[in-house]
Amino acid sequence: MSDARKFNRIFGLVYLALLVWSLNFERPEFRAWEVLKDPESEFFYPSLSVEMTEVGDLGFRAWIPSLQRPRAGLFSTDRYGFRNPQGIEQPRVVLLGDSFVAGAGLRDDQTLAAQLGRVLGEPVYSLAAETANSPSFYLSDPRFFEHPPRVVVFAPVNRLVMPLRFREIPPLSRRPRRDSAGWTFEWVAQELRHVNQILGRDNGLSRTMRYGYNGISYSLFGHPDVIVADGEPAIALPLQEQKCSLTPEQRGLESTIASTKRFAEMIATRGATLVYAPIPDSGEVYPELFRRDERERCAQPTLFDVLVPEAKAAGLSAIDLREVFRLNKTPYLYLRDDSHWNPRAVGLAAEALAKAIRPILVEGGDPAVAFRPPPSHDALPPRRSH
Repeated sequence: MSDARKFNRIFGLVYLALLVWSLNFERPEFRAWEVLKDPESEFFYPSLSVEMTEVGDLGFRAWIPSLQRPRAGLFSTDRYGFRNPQGIEQPRVVLLGDSFVAGAGLRDDQTLAAQLGRVLGEPVYSLAAETANSPSFYLSDPRFFEHPPRVVVFAPVNRLVMPLRFREIPPLSRRPRRDSAGWTFEWVAQELRHVNQILGRDNGLSRTMRYGYNGISYSLFGHPDVIVADGEPAIALPLQEQKCSLTPEQRGLESTIASTKRFAEMIATRGATLVYAPIPDSGEVYPELFRRDERERCAQPTLFDVLVPEAKAAGLSAIDLREVFRLNKTPYLYLRDDSHWNPRAVGLAAEALAKAIRPILVEGGDPAVAFRPPPSHDALPPRRSH
């Protein structure tokens, strides 16, 4: 055997041993959000709490150590599969939305429901998940037919604003138990994808090599998604992914307003008032921080330029959170390695929403609700990950 072949064989065996040694056979997740998200439904797993060190969605995607901001995450769900403490019953304020409202990248006490609840002085219930159609959650949930809230806040992020298509989404309590997938083609394909994630994403050797390569590349050539905010780098979602190139008409402005107004009228029949508060992406608040060639591809006016004025003209109670954010740009309002807002931005939104909500609550005249202790079987021990 030649020295070259002998070296290659030894190197191959050593590499294989290191690869096997570095494998992590747990779920390859970087946020508590993914750990608790049920991949087969819009819900989170109920009655669980996950504590872990989190990395933002953009930080994970970039794989550049100096741009990641690891933080201690805490994500807890109630018995219905939503991000709330146990024991909120018959709330007067319910929040609808997507990952921004549910609090991706934030701890339990930093979410919009938590901060708005502290401002109002009463619990606020979050009915948010990774979907653009959370109003269907509300319309499908018997809790809100039996005891409708006084205020429903619908706060979709700007890039997920679209015409609503109402459909039934049965709550967890009414869902039939799913049968095991068994040895189907779909099940095998899913398992292969999971193995590929473990091999390519979440083993120590692959991660070290990827971090090293991307770190060197960033130091030499920079990164197209990096902006500088308050003198420090941050990773921002590209403007194209924020749908800035599409005109309001292409994004269904007229149908969006019409379907949102229809939703407001539907819930009004049971005494609830809709407050519409679309959430701006970073490109709407900090357009000057993005590259000129990106900005030049954006449509003018943007959807956000006309969305809230058109909603108000249609008779909806609408709040322009972009205006609030632009008046409070510093410090930076988004997580530096994530596409979502940070606790400071959430606090500004909570104050703005509270100003609109308080008069409605006073007009309703209902007493503020309190936390109702849950039955003992609802409270399960926390689950720790990573």
